[in-house]
Amino acid sequence: MLRAVADTHAFIWYLLGHPSLSNQARAFLDDILKSGDTVGISTITLVEVVYLTEKGRLKEGILSEIETLLSDKMSMFVELPLDRHVVQHMQRIPWKDIPDMPDRIIVATALYWGVPVVSRDRQIHSANIPVPVIW
Repeated sequence: MLRAVADTHAFIWYLLGHPSLSNQARAFLDDILKSGDTVGISTITLVEVVYLTEKGRLKEGILSEIETLLSDKMSMFVELPLDRHVVQHMQRIPWKDIPDMPDRIIVATALYWGVPVVSRDRQIHSANIPVPVIW
């Protein structure tokens, strides 16, 4: 069962065991892992991984590692496509509240699936969106 959508930072930080991930977010994701449920990753996150790798902010080869993880039927992470349904839900998120396009797509994905979003992004936290934000 899908329990949340993680934004790019939360996803990467969880995978790498990075200390920037909050204790609450880590505990929430650990609980999902233990339960056998899943966390969605928007396709836009994969695009951001390519971009961050090109900028030297992520190690070379991490996209291949993520693709292997997403291909594993036992993985807690599943890819959620950017499709017309997500695009329709983007209209519910005012551009003024969340101007960053990847963030809007991630939040719209959570809206479409009706699950919380895991994010530390301040604009997401302060936006008037009808899904919980875990951090």
